[in-house]
Amino acid sequence: MTPETLPARPHIAILGAGSWGSALAILLAPAASSVAVYARSPEALRSINDDHANPRYLPGASLPPTVTAGPSLSAVSPFSRRGVAHALLRSAFRVPHSPHARL
Repeated sequence: MTPETLPARPHIAILGAGSWGSALAILLAPAASSVAVYARSPEALRSINDDHANPRYLPGASLPPTVTAGPSLSAVSPFSRRGVAHALLRSAFRVPHSPHARL
């Protein structure tokens, strides 16, 4: 294969910036053009984007510069033309209007 025939490296979105989401971003970054992580916490957003780290959930690990964080699903979803990986807790999938949702 020549560089011209290789498939383009994908843009990847990861839903969740905890331990699993951060580790997944580190593992997928070398194979991707960019990795966008959805992070609800302002602290996680700042540390991922500014320091390339997530010390609360993955202390001592460095995130590659191609990993960024966004504050909403719409901020990271444009990166996911080939798919989205989720690393959210089960409780994050609770539907507010579901009769089974906890109040």
